[in-house]
Order: sequence, then structure tokens, then C-alpha cells
Amino acid sequence: MSRKKSNRMSLEQHKRAYRENQAAIAKALEQNAELEKAITEEENMEIVGIIRKYRVGIDNLEQIMQGILPAGESLFSEEKDHTEGFTLPDFSEKSRKKSEKKTETKPKEEGIEHEEV
Repeated sequence: MSRKKSNRMSLEQHKRAYRENQAAIAKALEQNAELEKAITEEENMEIVGIIRKYRVGIDNLEQIMQGILPAGESLFSEEKDHTEGFTLPDFSEKSRKKSEKKTETKPKEEGIEHEEV
């Protein structure tokens, strides 16, 4: 009977390839972390630019943002960015007057129900 050949060569090759892959993954994760920081910094600069464009003071910013969110929820919490896709509304005088007109509606008549016969 012939004895089975040892798989040590194959085992060592697989271990080496595994270590190389682990190193490549670690490098890619490090690069992604750096890219994430850069993206966050660039997004923050965009936000600052928008706020400055509307000449909103830092003291009024939180109050404005609370008025936009339902139930006065604050955007300035410790939670990770939960406002993805949020865009700053138009604060121009024209836009404000337009939204005021939308809120002026006739009161509903209460107590009148329609019954089927």
C-alpha cells in the first residue's frame, strides 16, 4: 500500500494566502476609515456653507431645526447621523408667506356625521 502524500505544502500555501488576505482587508478597512472621516468633514463644510448662506446665527440654529422636526426633536443629540437625506428648507420671505397661507384653513364642522339609510 502506498502512503498518502503529506498536505503540508498545500496547508502552508493556504495559510500564507490567508495571512495576505487578512493584511489586504486590514489595509482596506483603514483606508475606508480615512475616507469616512474625509466624507464627514466635507459634508460638515457643506452644512456650514448652507447655514451661513441663510445667515442663521448659531444661537438660533437649534431652535430653527427643532421647529422643522416632528415633536420638536433635537438634531443635536449624541446619536449617529439619524437625519440622512435631510435637506434644509427655504427660509426666504416668499417661502415663509407661502407656508403661512397653507396653514390658514377653515375650521372643520364638528359633530356632523353622515349616516347611511
